[in-house]
Amino acid sequence: MSLVFTGGDSDKVDVGTGASLELNTGTILVWTNPTSLPNATLRILFSKGPVATNDLAFNASGGANNLVIQRRRTGGIGSCIAQADWSNVPFAATNVWNFWGCQFNTSGVDTDQKLFGGDLTNPAQEVGTYFSQAVGSGTVSDMAGMNAQVGNTDSGDFSWPGQIAWVSVWNRLLTLAEIRFQQFRPAYDTGCVLLTHYGGPANGVGTQTDLSGNGNNGTITGATQGSLIPLPYWFNLGRF
Repeated sequence: MSLVFTGGDSDKVDVGTGASLELNTGTILVWTNPTSLPNATLRILFSKGPVATNDLAFNASGGANNLVIQRRRTGGIGSCIAQADWSNVPFAATNVWNFWGCQFNTSGVDTDQKLFGGDLTNPAQEVGTYFSQAVGSGTVSDMAGMNAQVGNTDSGDFSWPGQIAWVSVWNRLLTLAEIRFQQFRPAYDTGCVLLTHYGGPANGVGTQTDLSGNGNNGTITGATQGSLIPLPYWFNLGRF
């Protein structure tokens, strides 16, 4: 199953302020079925922090219609960032299920900031051409008091247009092999701080249980239950 977000409104899942989600190094993985490419309008898959900073945000924005992960630092424009045009994200398309991943490492180098794309039949691949990759500079912004959100920001009005079926967040950089394993056989492993099947039979539109054991359970505003993701039955049961 999944949750449907209508885009441009307050639809979201509030995951809370969990300290385990305050990361300087990490991996975010998402299964989503977007109804449209946002076309230079900010739309959020996962965020922690206000829209002004988009910390830990996996989003599409900018005139080039980009997919972006960034972790704001005091160096200003020199945020920790990976950004790529939609046309360069492997297998990206609308009205079909996309598997997207991103990585950031504020203690690393520019090329540690990465984006990945896959779909129902193709294992995830790293983006081949980036608009930018930068580790940034300065102190990493403190978002400890900010609520994490799936499908929007804490302030709202940036709802993702389409369905989101599954999100996992990790406090380490997964290998490509690990990302591909999670793509088709999602399961808790070392470093997992959020693992949720959104809208699944065990969750519906009630509390969205965090299966990582970190207590980052979600509360829905606006979003409704969506369709099955066409993967084996155990995936849609949400029992990993």
